[in-house]
Amino acid sequence: MTQAPSRVRFLFASVFALTCGVHLFAIVHPSDASSPLRHALFAGINGVFALLFARQVRWVFFPLVALSLQQAYSHGTDLVLAARHGQVDVQSALVLAFLPLALVQAWRWWRA
Repeated sequence: MTQAPSRVRFLFASVFALTCGVHLFAIVHPSDASSPLRHALFAGINGVFALLFARQVRWVFFPLVALSLQQAYSHGTDLVLAARHGQVDVQSALVLAFLPLALVQAWRWWRA
């Protein structure tokens, strides 16, 4: 398999690492109704994806599909509920914009 440019791997890994940090911060400084256990779980999940993308693991596409489906339901629901109240859920919008890009990159690695 041909290695992606290091900046591509770094970009995707960095976004997952950032989301890991956001969840870790939310454990210490809760700002929503999510439990600390839920934030710890997603900190771990995003940390693992950061490592998988940094190392360009070919099979990352398959667990990323599962995460994307779960996030589409969760953040998609949050986005719709916020819109019904005349608000914009920026965090959900960013998640829903990023994951398809990550899926495309992961698919490229799988097919390479």
